[in-house]
Amino acid sequence: MELHGDRYDEIRRQAGLSTSARYGPDHYRNLAARSARKRQAKNELRDSAIQHMLDDGWKIPTIINLTWEDLPGLDEYLENGLGEYLERERPDTDSAHLFVSCSGKPLGLANTYAVMKRYQERHEE
Repeated sequence: MELHGDRYDEIRRQAGLSTSARYGPDHYRNLAARSARKRQAKNELRDSAIQHMLDDGWKIPTIINLTWEDLPGLDEYLENGLGEYLERERPDTDSAHLFVSCSGKPLGLANTYAVMKRYQERHEE
């Protein structure tokens, strides 16, 4: 009681409230949005490299199926973000695919379309 002084009764009442009652209905939405932004930032180099390829006319199914064997033909992209992604952001994995998820698994087609749509929306702003 001495620690909080005059605010003791107010703090005691708040302690019994649920999180949504204490912080409001948008609390969980804000947490989820912040978490999504952090996850997306982890893949910024990958998504940027994919976007460069899309800008040059590549199709997503072709991009997500690229492997280490295809790397010698991608010199142009190594200088435009692909090299940085492979060096700094790509997780250690046994997958032969160049573009992988945070868990090291090859990217799926539907998920990649959704990820790239969100990436493009973020960079239009």
